[in-house]
Amino acid sequence: MIYKDVEELIGNTPLLEIPEHIHGIPKLKLYAKLELLNIFGSLKDRIAKEMLLPHLEQIKKEGRTVIESSSGNTAKALAILCAKHHIPFEIITNRIKVPTQKKLIQWYGATITELPGQAECPDPTNSDDPIQLIEKEIERKPQHYFHTSQYTNESNPKAHKQTGKEIHKELPVVNYYFGDLGTCGSSVGIGTYLRNVQKEQPKIIGIFTKGNGYVPGGRNEYVLAEVGHFKKEFYDEIISASEEEAHEATVILNKQVGIPCATTTGLVFAALQNYFQNNPLKEEQTAVFLACDRIEPYADFIQQYKKREIQQKEQLREVEEVTYEQISPNALLIDIRVPFAYQLKHLPGSINIPEELLKGYIHTNPFQGKEVIFICPEGKRSKQLAARLPHAKSLTLNTVDKNYLRTSENETQ
Repeated sequence: MIYKDVEELIGNTPLLEIPEHIHGIPKLKLYAKLELLNIFGSLKDRIAKEMLLPHLEQIKKEGRTVIESSSGNTAKALAILCAKHHIPFEIITNRIKVPTQKKLIQWYGATITELPGQAECPDPTNSDDPIQLIEKEIERKPQHYFHTSQYTNESNPKAHKQTGKEIHKELPVVNYYFGDLGTCGSSVGIGTYLRNVQKEQPKIIGIFTKGNGYVPGGRNEYVLAEVGHFKKEFYDEIISASEEEAHEATVILNKQVGIPCATTTGLVFAALQNYFQNNPLKEEQTAVFLACDRIEPYADFIQQYKKREIQQKEQLREVEEVTYEQISPNALLIDIRVPFAYQLKHLPGSINIPEELLKGYIHTNPFQGKEVIFICPEGKRSKQLAARLPHAKSLTLNTVDKNYLRTSENETQ
């Protein structure tokens, strides 16, 4: 088949059936929609096209610069389209954690401004929030920028109504759709379309990363509420899988099925397996998820994760975990979650230094002479940091009596 324009190669991706001996769920027909086969390598190709192309004439005529907050696939797709159409592209984002993606985006000519903020998406409590800074730039130069605004632009879920249409064409009845909660555009778009065309309503299940875990393209529970397209009531259920489970599932999909996908897809696959293990099927059902993006840009990131995992397992054996009642009055309590989560609930007397900031300078041992206790929801991240400081300890927030917790408002009243 001959195409006239590379943009025609966005969409119409195939569905691949995942064999039962791989997914291990009796009575389930499971399909992955291979969004990694979009021409630029991910599901984000669809939203980049939908957000940008209808406005090309206006952008060129007015000499505007496209601006977006993205550190991954949306930025890459926009960078390619902007380069193709000779439009300048600027990114303001938090630190890009996948170096290969950054190099790709820069190779296509994008200008990248990286900020010290910690959340992977808009954080209204953070003065260095990328969206706030983009809005300030637009206010300062109102005629200069065109903001694609993936977190709030209705073109995002609109693009994925087409994805839903493609799924429905091949599978007239879908009982379950499992979607990663990144910008939430894909789950909202696909879920809305399937609900509108199916007599038998599908269950739309959203998936986030457990605890403070990081999976590129996904969200953990502490930053999820900050995403503009996220509406809790839209989903029949919202479930999670851990960072470790995501990596293990990615290996299975890559090596046993042959799908060259990255860890966002692994996260969804792991979560849906957990879901059906806890909710066994009584009759045959059909479920769909997206193989979101290709593994190649994330290969170094995934390899580094495995190395860190081995090192951390060796270190964690030596870290002491304490309870709230065991804390001494002179201990320095450091809550390592993002600011938004800290303000919602935290231990009195604790200070907030997000994990990503600590990682940058903890090797200098800045807390010499103090008893340090790192705090996180499940204890894993706090143990990893404590393992890098002599005599530091860990506290698991989920084990603390809720009556001990305070909000920032409690403390300022």
